[in-house]
Amino acid sequence: MLHNYLSLLKRVRVLLFDCDGDNVKDLGQKWLKSHFQPNEVGVLPSNNSADFGITVNYPQASTARVFTELSPDVPARVRDAIVLSSCYIAPLVVLGDKSWEHLLPYVLWVRRVARLPDEAETLRILGLARDAEAQWFPMAREAFHAILDYIHGDLQPDAIDILLEKRRIQVTQEAERLFNTAGRSEQGYPLVFVADPLRLIAIWLQKMKRSLLAELPWDEFVSAGLGFAVGVVIAPENLRRFLRQEQQEKRHHVHHRTQLQRNRHR
Repeated sequence: MLHNYLSLLKRVRVLLFDCDGDNVKDLGQKWLKSHFQPNEVGVLPSNNSADFGITVNYPQASTARVFTELSPDVPARVRDAIVLSSCYIAPLVVLGDKSWEHLLPYVLWVRRVARLPDEAETLRILGLARDAEAQWFPMAREAFHAILDYIHGDLQPDAIDILLEKRRIQVTQEAERLFNTAGRSEQGYPLVFVADPLRLIAIWLQKMKRSLLAELPWDEFVSAGLGFAVGVVIAPENLRRFLRQEQQEKRHHVHHRTQLQRNRHR
């Protein structure tokens, strides 16, 4: 399991999150094929219907156990998406509105836009999302050691709330700066968002007795899931537009090549 994780960590560039039905899934996978190799697209464990990409999983069984036992009320596919995005330092490509609605209750920050971006801007935002995850990943280790100190009684009962607020302030401020070129509209379409995996487990960290928490397998690989998840939402109409433009460009290239061949034979 660990060997597989370390191998994929070097290759996977994005994670696919799709709950929108077969039509949107097919459009999304066609578009991803145009820009990524199959081993660069991570497919979540619960998404066994994907025919493009490579299945990703938790670094260790212990990592999965900690996050599963401490977030029993979070749907498995949502937990997997947010935690594994942090583990692989790879942004989520969220296909369609229904997929977004599954994640919305767990989002820390979102940038909504009045106008849907073109393909070049979408790819640029995806690149920024990847950079943001890498920039915030060192905060994972800090959170891990704060949790251990809390479990062993070295911190006050409100330590988890203080840590959550500190992370929220830092990341939302930096997200506003990083993604400030995307024109904001409070009622617009969600373009890019940030989720904090620590928030998935915070309630149970505070509710459970510390002696019970100490029995969970808190190895170093749990820290990989305590960074941040960044996601880019791609509207179905944008997927159709991107694929239509791609077909038009292909036809143009074929026509141009045919003309060149004709001119050579004159």
